[in-house]
Amino acid sequence: VLYDQDYNVEKIPDKIKILMGITASGIKIVDNKDIQANQKIVLKASKVREQVERIFGKNVKYTDQDVDNYGVNKGVFKYDQKNDEYSYIVTTGSIFFAPKYKTLIVDAKKYDDKIEITEKVARLEYDVQPSGDYKINILKKKNDTDLVDIIKEEDNFSFDNYQNKLNSYKYTFNKDGNNYYFYSVELEK
Repeated sequence: VLYDQDYNVEKIPDKIKILMGITASGIKIVDNKDIQANQKIVLKASKVREQVERIFGKNVKYTDQDVDNYGVNKGVFKYDQKNDEYSYIVTTGSIFFAPKYKTLIVDAKKYDDKIEITEKVARLEYDVQPSGDYKINILKKKNDTDLVDIIKEEDNFSFDNYQNKLNSYKYTFNKDGNNYYFYSVELEK
């Protein structure tokens, strides 16, 4: 979410398609504590392909490759072509507060050939001070320099307070037979 441009299924980078497939497969790594000593986290590429096709449809095209910056520790899923699998590798020992996204569906429409879902999205970015204190910046999108607001606790966030200040994104899912597949996301201006 929080794109600076519109995307359709052909424009989405392969790494994002793969990341979506990995995430949809049920792999969840919160921090290094989830990885036991000498434990290897491996996911067969066929499982990733299955999830990518479930999201984008059978005709989706992409090339298997490494996916970096996965999870809060910026780990990497390395693609092993010989074994046709992805292995998770932690690339840093430090843990930081990953940004969180809050979403609210504000409209949903079903047509004969597609479904459109519009949602408001807020990026909550933690600004941790050397003292350990932190504040939470509410942003419209990734790499945004215009703050919507600053709050002290995540529980203080409410769409009622910020809905008119946040961006809306329209997701389109095209119908193919009895199934709907992701087609595009547009930043509504």
